[in-house]
Amino acid sequence: MDRKIYKKATQCMTTKITLDVTEDFAGYIGMNLKPTDILELKSMYGIKGEQKRRAAIIRSFKGSYKIVGLIFKDKPCAIAGVDIKGRIWMVSTLYIDKCTRFILNNYRKIITILSYGLPASVLFNQIDPLSIKTIRLLKRLGFKITQERHSRYLRIEVQNDCKS
Repeated sequence: MDRKIYKKATQCMTTKITLDVTEDFAGYIGMNLKPTDILELKSMYGIKGEQKRRAAIIRSFKGSYKIVGLIFKDKPCAIAGVDIKGRIWMVSTLYIDKCTRFILNNYRKIITILSYGLPASVLFNQIDPLSIKTIRLLKRLGFKITQERHSRYLRIEVQNDCKS
């Protein structure tokens, strides 16, 4: 087997979805955020400093209707959640770059877990237009991306096929 293909296949096998997301899991992600998530928290919400980022992720964790975690090689690498209104969010560590194929292959499963029984018909949020890699990934996953009126941020949305 080609070494590159084997390496990618191995990375996919070492990534898994977990519903067993704790406050410690969320705190770990908050303390180890990838640089683009740090910049987004700073520019959108004015959150600076490691402890404040950790606290912000834990607040999002506690305010979510449902939470899903991604684990790469036995370490938390991402956390995603959705609130009762359908605001979807995800933050991650640098390990997320090793999980792109896994996310593409399991996106429907992740969205179904998050949105099952949710009354909102659309899942939505905002994103900083400077988050180019994330925007590209969201487009590949079928998110509609539009310019927010009177805002420098972009609106992302996707239909909730599991609406209650």
